[in-house]
Amino acid sequence: MEVQFRSGVLSIRLDKASAGWSVERFLHERLGLPHAFVNQLFDRALVTCHRERAKPMDELAAGARLLLSDPTWEKQTNHTVAYVNTRELAILYEDDHVLVVNKPAGVIIHADDPNVTALDDMVEDYLAPSGGRGLHVHRLDGPTTGAVLYAKHAFILRALDAQLANKAIQRSYVAITSGRRVREGVIDQPIGRDRHQSGKYRVSSTGKYAYTYSGARCARAGWNGSVAAAITT
Repeated sequence: MEVQFRSGVLSIRLDKASAGWSVERFLHERLGLPHAFVNQLFDRALVTCHRERAKPMDELAAGARLLLSDPTWEKQTNHTVAYVNTRELAILYEDDHVLVVNKPAGVIIHADDPNVTALDDMVEDYLAPSGGRGLHVHRLDGPTTGAVLYAKHAFILRALDAQLANKAIQRSYVAITSGRRVREGVIDQPIGRDRHQSGKYRVSSTGKYAYTYSGARCARAGWNGSVAAAITT
């Protein structure tokens, strides 16, 4: 299966494995698009096959070309962003559909203030010459540094959003601190916001699952500093 995205249109050359599938099933199961978004595409006549409007139960054939028009493309391409003191973007991975960049500490993901350059602005600036878009799939706090995943078009964004909601995408956080060494141990408790202190987090029964280990086990793993913790959400 060949998939290309150009000028707001996702073009898919169907393979033999897709033959006999209905268009609706293909969009849900092969592309991983959520039901509400697929229904929107059909309702707005944004799905075509053989240059004709496709219906949900139309049967696909190998070698056919399926075209999906991005319902948000025109609105986004008319958007103008002001860039202030843009830093060099550290790219970890890129293909036709996604971009992974390293967010520096102190840089926020999105900002409404034109005097603040956010990571979204840096990505937009990088993709602008090729007419691409940068749609962040998740966020990191300002002081945190690490990989941030961007979608280049609405179709991959919807598919990745669904994977994130279904916990098919795993994210790991590592914290390295200095000071008095604590004994080796594991804390397997959910972490949530502290109701009494703004910006603080604590063990909370309504928080997200977290698994933290520290002490000698971290030293054997090669971490620097006295304590290291890994939290997976």
